[in-house]
Amino acid sequence: MNLFDTVSAHAIALKSLILQARINQMNCDKAPQPPAAPVVNVILLNNLYGQYPPPVLPPPIPAPHMTGLIPTTHEPGSRLNMVTFCMVYELSDTILQRLSDNAYIATHAFAYMETVELCEMGFKAGEIVDMKEAVKEWAVPQA
Repeated sequence: MNLFDTVSAHAIALKSLILQARINQMNCDKAPQPPAAPVVNVILLNNLYGQYPPPVLPPPIPAPHMTGLIPTTHEPGSRLNMVTFCMVYELSDTILQRLSDNAYIATHAFAYMETVELCEMGFKAGEIVDMKEAVKEWAVPQA
């Protein structure tokens, strides 16, 4: 390149440092580069040689829900005795008498009572509907 550079020696000393760095870079780019080594990726499976047992996952925990007369979308309401419950939710004296005859004394029992048990206690279809509606109003919806 110096053969074709007609600039005097004095002018060469005055060349810009940036220009000189660019010329040096171009000269390096023209030089032959050694071939790049190939890239080899090796992927080993975690359990290739049986060293690691497969992870043991715990069984899923079922969502807690109440059974019985309380709907699964609700939680038990405040604890009341049956006399107060029947009075607040305007249930008949017959319903209160049947609950008392079977020793149900407070609302905590609703979580354990099934519709079948109401039938066995002698509840009529309309009384069962009234009871279910009263329990649904008494119970608190889940968040």
